[in-house]
Amino acid sequence: MTHFNLLVLALKVAAIFLVLSVVQDLPSALVNIEYIEGVVDKRTVVLTIILPAIVKLSVASLFWLFPQLIITSVVPDPAKAEISEVYFSNLSSALIPSIGIYLMGIAVSDLAYFLTLKSEMQRQFSAPLQPTEYAGLVAATIQFMVGSVLIIGSKFLVKISKVLRR
Repeated sequence: MTHFNLLVLALKVAAIFLVLSVVQDLPSALVNIEYIEGVVDKRTVVLTIILPAIVKLSVASLFWLFPQLIITSVVPDPAKAEISEVYFSNLSSALIPSIGIYLMGIAVSDLAYFLTLKSEMQRQFSAPLQPTEYAGLVAATIQFMVGSVLIIGSKFLVKISKVLRR
């Protein structure tokens, strides 16, 4: 199995986790819809509950349907297939960006939720986010930045990991 095949498998597993996340959140989302239906308008319900689920499902479908496109656009030389120290070096240089892609996929859906929640709180109640929601927004932003660093700086991180292993 080449590391390209391993990365395809990793992205498909990530897609499954994203779909399971939507399925896991569905019961509480349905309860929340019934609870807040009389308090806020339908637009808020759509933006804070349905939109993040759509974003997660969209990212999951990208991971599932187009893993080769994502891998070839992020990983340098993903088609190498050799079992040696170079293979494991290529594998680690391929896995680091795939972890970054996964982190960014989760962060995008979380950011969609928190940014729409912030917008709706300002629009309807002229109130800022609650501290827990603000902390979630900051965490999602940091997660997005970490994912970006893993994708952009993967070669540097691989070199550092090689130095640390010695």
